[in-house]
Amino acid sequence: MLKAAYLLSKSKSRLIIRQMTYGLLVLIAFAGMISSCNEPTNPKIDIQKKDTLQFEQFDSLKIAELEMFFDSLGSIKAFNGCYLFRKGMQLHQSCFGYANKSLDIQLQNEYRFQLASVSKPVTALCFLKLYEAGLFNLDEDIRTYLTDFPYEGISPAMLLSHTSGLPNYMYLTDSLWLEAQVPDFVTGYARSERIGEIAGSIAISHKELYQKIILEKPSPYYLPGKKFSYCNTNYFLLAYLIEQELGMPFEAICDSIVFQPMGIDDAFWYRGMELDSLVNSAIGYTAKYRPYVDFYLNGVIGDKGLFASTSSLLKLSMALEDGFLDQQTYNLMTKKHAKTNRRGMHYGFGWRIKKFQGEKVVFHNGWLRGFRSYFMMIPSRKITIVVLTNSTMGGFLKNDAMMALIN
Repeated sequence: MLKAAYLLSKSKSRLIIRQMTYGLLVLIAFAGMISSCNEPTNPKIDIQKKDTLQFEQFDSLKIAELEMFFDSLGSIKAFNGCYLFRKGMQLHQSCFGYANKSLDIQLQNEYRFQLASVSKPVTALCFLKLYEAGLFNLDEDIRTYLTDFPYEGISPAMLLSHTSGLPNYMYLTDSLWLEAQVPDFVTGYARSERIGEIAGSIAISHKELYQKIILEKPSPYYLPGKKFSYCNTNYFLLAYLIEQELGMPFEAICDSIVFQPMGIDDAFWYRGMELDSLVNSAIGYTAKYRPYVDFYLNGVIGDKGLFASTSSLLKLSMALEDGFLDQQTYNLMTKKHAKTNRRGMHYGFGWRIKKFQGEKVVFHNGWLRGFRSYFMMIPSRKITIVVLTNSTMGGFLKNDAMMALIN
């Protein structure tokens, strides 16, 4: 009886917090609609819009060093993208190459890129803001929120730190979803390259993916909490968990509690199958400028799917410096929760943690279908580095080499 009463009381408390949080999100969204009632609601922004933040330029020698580094890579077809380097209130940003090769459109600083796994830190921030509001418990079994989830003993903290042991959903969807969507008789390209062309406008939804996980229940890779294993399933589940708990699309929640407070108005989560319709956004290319087509996994976000500019991520890094999270939550986010390798690399909540020349670096990289992204912060020195590329040419850039440019 006492246990039942306790659980009932706990359930009522969660319901009250959920209703209060939902009401707050609705008010924020409504206020945004009033303030921008004459602005379009789709991700088509004015490319000429200027950033309101006031920065000084680096000295001419530093600018020359930065530009020489990327221009030299571009000249040998090893770089196509935009970059931003900031130290305190000094800033330099520029671009090299094409946003759209076939239309001869050059990249500009305001263009948005698919961030791939650099979406994960934003998903973590969204979850941690809701944790601060009392909506979630980091150490509670997620079956408290998703009662039909088929795995025991997995907490939100394990999802955030990639220690859940869950298998990667991409292997499940490739073997199940594509069997139904892509005819076996298709020849020509490898199946992975034909998905968008064959499936057309068909993208898997969060609900469909979650149902497949429940039905198939693929074997976990490790016991919960025992080992770091980087896995996109963790961050899809965080986004899905947020949606289910608040009854709103994840992108609307993220916009209300992360982007709007940070003053970010050009970032958006992409779930569609109409890449060609996106305005002021780069196209992902192979090394030979062959564009990647739409992909059925566009419908899954949280682990990927965020389009943003270098300036968007600069605002995010400065918001973190200015106390976007409570200090205790920020410390929890940047704490070393899981060791990822033998070279001193760790994972926090949504971020990788390492040392560079004795300083703590909080960062994340990403890559997906032509896009490669690098987002690095050295909080103690108020350094932000953002490099976003939209071609696989030249291979991956080295984080340490880019950080050395500003030191």
